Amino acid sequence: MPKDPRKRKIQCGVYIIRCKKSGKKYVGSTVNFYVGMQKRRSALVRGEHRNKPLQRDWDKYGEDAFSFEFVESVSNGKEAMKKREQHYFDKWHSSGNLYNIYRRRAEKNLQDLRFALD
Repeated sequence: MPKDPRKRKIQCGVYIIRCKKSGKKYVGSTVNFYVGMQKRRSALVRGEHRNKPLQRDWDKYGEDAFSFEFVESVSNGKEAMKKREQHYFDKWHSSGNLYNIYRRRAEKNLQDLRFALD
């Protein structure tokens, strides 16, 4: 497999960043797995990832304690990709081992705010 992510086959879909020490996962989606993971790893290395609990564990355990895993390929658009991401979030949320916040509640609050401002 080429080292340059721009030369790798594009994989659009759902991924996880897994902490091998704690078992916690961060669920996300991307239109290009290799480029997306390079950006996320870079943000973590710089201490700038937007998910603070994930960043704290990265800082605590180090890069070797994490794996970047492609979970599912999604080829029919961003909306379908977000639905599959939500599926995995819902599947794993009850375990308490996710770094993610509850996505549907956040989206609902945003919709409520938009409605109130109209």
